[in-house]
Amino acid sequence: MITRALLSLTLLASTATAQTEVFVEISEVDLVNKNFTVHVELAADLAGFQFDVSGVEVTGASGGLAENASFQTSFNCDPNICRVLSFGFGTQIDAGANGDLIIVDFDCPGGDCSNGVTICLFAPVFASPAASELESELGPCVEAGLGNIYCVGDGSATPCPCGNTSASGGCANSTGVGGTMTAYGSVSVSADDLTFSATGLIPSQPVLLFVGNNAVNSGAGNSFGDGLRCAGGGVRRLGVRFCDSAGSANWEGGLNASGGWSAGDLQRFQGWYRDASGPCGSTFNLTQGLELTFQA
Repeated sequence: MITRALLSLTLLASTATAQTEVFVEISEVDLVNKNFTVHVELAADLAGFQFDVSGVEVTGASGGLAENASFQTSFNCDPNICRVLSFGFGTQIDAGANGDLIIVDFDCPGGDCSNGVTICLFAPVFASPAASELESELGPCVEAGLGNIYCVGDGSATPCPCGNTSASGGCANSTGVGGTMTAYGSVSVSADDLTFSATGLIPSQPVLLFVGNNAVNSGAGNSFGDGLRCAGGGVRRLGVRFCDSAGSANWEGGLNASGGWSAGDLQRFQGWYRDASGPCGSTFNLTQGLELTFQA
């Protein structure tokens, strides 16, 4: 158990106001760096807050509007539930703020993120400078994907072809971010319910999902177009999709007919997409790689 001196906001009144004054949600989960971002929209001044977290073990909390306002932040974990507490000594976050409230570091159950995680926020308490409780609303739980991400375009693998690094996903494309491939469902061969989602791509442009037996260059990848080729060896095409207006595409279950994987197989997945105005001039780029080990 992680211990700390302050466990809850005991100063709060129990009566909430009539309208929602705080909206908070998980806006991004990063399974590579093991953190998630809590986004907030404030209609009232905020002097402190706490919320509980399930699905992961909190290992730290910092940054965002809370740190900018010099809030003091701490956390505590009991079995299955963690609590984050943050408050200011004479400081506040002003009404109208809309942005990242805090960044929460975590570890996956058993230290293994390959099966994905579902992270929920609940039991929120938000305090005004007058020590009254603000009416709050929480966004939904967020599911983070299956598998092990590798060959990321953040400089940790082979350098991106023209210095076009990105914070996550593959090497940066013409939108300024890297394309990200995420898997959901299960790795059960018999269920065959594995699905994929590609985000951060180019609106209305095609993307190919493919799978290979090997991790190229020991997982570091090789330069290819505006990105890195991460998956290779016995490559099979799993389908071309056209991205929607947000630059996203999806592949539903039933992929094993094309993929041909069996229980015990370790397979590497990647997306290859068109980017006519890409930073390196090759007209195409790739997402990061994703490793999955299949079960019966």
